[in-house]
Amino acid sequence: MAFLLRGYKARLAYGGLVTIVVAAVAWAMRDAVTRRWLPPVYAAGLLTTCVGEAAKALVFVAQMAMFNRVADPRIGGTYMTMLNTLANLGEG
Repeated sequence: MAFLLRGYKARLAYGGLVTIVVAAVAWAMRDAVTRRWLPPVYAAGLLTTCVGEAAKALVFVAQMAMFNRVADPRIGGTYMTMLNTLANLGEG
């Protein structure tokens, strides 16, 4: 559960970072003088996306570990599949 909480904190931080990167892209595209800032801003956007995907994967693995812990082994993977389906209903 600790990994899940860390992952959600990272995903929340990612949301703030994306806001800053989007504002930076808008600023860099404002006029021709600041166009030289586009490559670093796009690199920051790529780095931000990679960090966000890593946080997303961390949350997914922690969630699957929790589902594995609560699933009944007699039923097999059916209960885990149901839990994963319900978890996916809340994601975008």
